[in-house]
Amino acid sequence: MKSMRFMPPLRLVLTDLCNGACQFCHNEGNNSCSCSMSSEMIDGCIQSAIDLQIPKIALTGGEPTLRRDLHVIINELQERTKASISLVTNGLLLATVGKEIKRPLDNLNLSISSFENSIAARYQRVNPEEALKSFLDFPALNKNLNIVITKDNYKEIDLFINWCIKEKVSLDLMFVSDDDYEYHEIEGIVMNKLLNMNVATIDLNLTPVMSILLSKNSILHIKHPYLSGFFHDSLCNSCDARNACFEKICAIRVHPDGKVSPCLSKRIISNGNNVYERIINIYKRVGTMTLRKEFFEYPLMK
Repeated sequence: MKSMRFMPPLRLVLTDLCNGACQFCHNEGNNSCSCSMSSEMIDGCIQSAIDLQIPKIALTGGEPTLRRDLHVIINELQERTKASISLVTNGLLLATVGKEIKRPLDNLNLSISSFENSIAARYQRVNPEEALKSFLDFPALNKNLNIVITKDNYKEIDLFINWCIKEKVSLDLMFVSDDDYEYHEIEGIVMNKLLNMNVATIDLNLTPVMSILLSKNSILHIKHPYLSGFFHDSLCNSCDARNACFEKICAIRVHPDGKVSPCLSKRIISNGNNVYERIINIYKRVGTMTLRKEFFEYPLMK
């Protein structure tokens, strides 16, 4: 059994507001409170990142570009911390933000549901052609296209792959936990196609992924519930939601309502008088944790 020590990245859910309607959204853009992080909360997050020397900070939502001050937040994070900064967006107002940041982002992740506008309109509600253009023009050192495989878009898989190879960006494909028989059929079709492309390797990251080299400048990452074989020995094992959890403890999430949690289910909530104390306390709980790789078997890998 392999194990590893790690410090999870800090994931700032800057706003609950979102222009999208993705059924598969993992509860970070559900408009639960229709609110955004205050400047005081953001400052507390930044100070905790400085004091803890957190290596990675991800900005997300909701849709983070709905914040008119997003460029200010990015610039301040880059000036005050040494962390690698990433942004997850559906591209709504990405072009505007790109013109106002002082330095390129370390990582830019564009979540898109389809290259066809009629399909995209059911999910992110952003014109895919405009989103892709903004994505390519945006100043960032590394770029990834994030796509959740659905019944609507699975036939576009070759288009997604060829576009990423052409534009020299990486592709993150995600599958959802779904008991629907038709979805399992689609999942099998897509996975068999992918596994026949090239040699696949399993990366033992915080969220385990299968990686396939597409070209010199493009990698395909596959996230699947079957690959989620990491558990925290004390926290995850005592959680009644662990078997249905996709990502386990892969990031410390700070939400606009002030809650700080190391997991998507929010079954574990940090205590503290303010967001700074909550972040410090949760990192004390998970910062020394050991991840262990449990045995799993994916039927299509045989």
